[in-house]
Amino acid sequence: MLQQMVLVGNKFFNLLFFYFKNYLFLHFLIISCGNDLDKINSPQIVIKYDSFNFNKIEEDDFFLIDNIKFIHKKYHTKNISENSYILPTPNFIIRKVEGKNFYEKTNPIELSFKIYEILINKDYEISDIKNIQINGELKIKRIDNKKISIKKNKHYPLIINEK
Repeated sequence: MLQQMVLVGNKFFNLLFFYFKNYLFLHFLIISCGNDLDKINSPQIVIKYDSFNFNKIEEDDFFLIDNIKFIHKKYHTKNISENSYILPTPNFIIRKVEGKNFYEKTNPIELSFKIYEILINKDYEISDIKNIQINGELKIKRIDNKKISIKKNKHYPLIINEK
């Protein structure tokens, strides 16, 4: 009789452990996959590329500033539409000769200048140009003083701060 109680208790414990383990797995899976976008709304923002993870940018990675999309491509192509602008990946193809690709590299400061050139021709003010030259940091403010909305994938190496 005691052996039967131990077997029943052991089976109950194993069943309880099985359900608890699966519950924890599903819980962490849902939490980790639930929201993969960083979204910030602020009257003034400061953006800068993360130098350590900059080379992890891949083709078709992108971020949005208001309704302006900045998308990375390996090839130099023209802008997709009025509100979509092409940024090069860290290693982009400049020429293809006899099936061989010739690459050029870019860096966070060059990309910051490209973003600056695009935003300055829109309804944005960029202050402290020297910061772009020194560390690629852009301080962005809308001319109409409305809040700026930035959306990016959590893994995209763009550091965003509110000011």
